[in-house]
Amino acid sequence: GPSFLDERRQIAADLVAYGRESIAPETQLVSQLFWLYSLLERGDMGAFENERGKFCDLAENLKQPQALWYVGMLDGMSALLRGDFAAGALHAERFAALGRRINDANAVHSHLAHSALITYELGDIRIAIPFAQNMASRFPSVFVWRAAVAWMLALSGDAVGSSNEVRRLVRELPSIPVRMDWSGAIAILGETASLIRDERSAQALYQALVPLQDSYVIL
Repeated sequence: GPSFLDERRQIAADLVAYGRESIAPETQLVSQLFWLYSLLERGDMGAFENERGKFCDLAENLKQPQALWYVGMLDGMSALLRGDFAAGALHAERFAALGRRINDANAVHSHLAHSALITYELGDIRIAIPFAQNMASRFPSVFVWRAAVAWMLALSGDAVGSSNEVRRLVRELPSIPVRMDWSGAIAILGETASLIRDERSAQALYQALVPLQDSYVIL
């Protein structure tokens, strides 16, 4: 989140540097994952691709499903960034299947996020709305799903439903934990407020977004 963005990046860098010499491979893998996230926030795609290769090598050496599904997720992300939606969808189905074998909730979230983004890019976000609403209901503490519902409703033409969601979430902003999904949720809400012309909500969200102005938002 914005209050500790730079600090979090430094911690990730320190963990990676320390991990390459001193800690178990499993811990190295987690450290590398946080470092990849930080590189994406900075928009340093060259470094990201280089470090992604190191992450994949670690995961392949460990041969643990908890690590290997992340390899598929990162491959899917790279496909989406290239605009190769068919490959992105294929990777998403593969890593989701692996995640289901070990009941990893993060794989469920990642799979549905990939699927929703592909659906959006292909032109009909409406079919993703029930899935986002289900996730928001199942995981109410995952703020980004509630924001995604508001965004999808706006894109589908339901300005009233979207406005109700946006205003409810804006009222809750002070009590929402600043976690990994926070910046993505705030950015989605900001775009949604713009889509439905909700100036009051947009002003509140703008203030929350200002500290992120030099960063890319990761969904």
